[in-house]
Amino acid sequence: MLAQLAREERVRASVRTVLPHLVAADDAAPLGEELVIRTRALLAALADDLQRDQPDAARHKLGPRLAEALAARPALLAHCHALAMEGEATERLGGAGVDPMLAPLVEILLAPDPDTAPDTAALAMTTLAAQTRFVCAQRRLSGEAGELPSGLLHMALVALADLPEGPGDAGVAAWQARYAEGRTRLSLLARLTLAASDHAESLLDPARAGFALFCTALAERAGVPREEVVLAAAPGQGLRLALLLRTAGAAPDVMRSAMALIHPGAALPGEWLDLPGHRAAALLAGAGA
Repeated sequence: MLAQLAREERVRASVRTVLPHLVAADDAAPLGEELVIRTRALLAALADDLQRDQPDAARHKLGPRLAEALAARPALLAHCHALAMEGEATERLGGAGVDPMLAPLVEILLAPDPDTAPDTAALAMTTLAAQTRFVCAQRRLSGEAGELPSGLLHMALVALADLPEGPGDAGVAAWQARYAEGRTRLSLLARLTLAASDHAESLLDPARAGFALFCTALAERAGVPREEVVLAAAPGQGLRLALLLRTAGAAPDVMRSAMALIHPGAALPGEWLDLPGHRAAALLAGAGA
């Protein structure tokens, strides 16, 4: 198990090292690496959206330079890469029958229930709309700066303000006035996860919760950033996802279902189902260190 986890960690480390060079390369598209192309497209879309108040000529002129500035910030680059991976995984699981937007659990939460909080159905509807926009944007290789977490939007706005011939402080002020983190998709997913706490088993089953809500719930239960769960769903990262499920305390049948769906045919050490949750968390922490 330790040897397999070490192999997976080496792959993840190489991605962190190589990704900035691939995204910056002029000939990245011919490499045939879909995730690199998706990530570059997301960075370009963010750069364009950050300048939405600018004339078209200015946006076209400064867009590539702003996209380069965004890619030079590791946290922003990692976030865009994770979004690209989530979009790819959502499409892949859609081919296996997982609805990318209206998952069974979301459909249940949409129905008013006198035993639950009265605003849960409204929250589920708002989250569904945000997830629908995300799926459509991913299919267009697009994205919105207003969907960034506040810390990452701040980084992006600093890059925008520093851009020669850019909108300067006025452009930053306009963004600060319109931004509401509570309306972002990631924030809505986090709130819906909390509201759906009575469906704990379903939240950790991607077939029932949908991939987006599953990632949010698993990250919360395992105590890791959401991007870690998205990365663990990538091909070749089966053991990491299994350890996250063990850390989150998922039931054995739920774990088998999730692994069969996300990592079908993955070769895992035979003892992984018997690993205590605290030991799985320690292994993950040690791999990260």
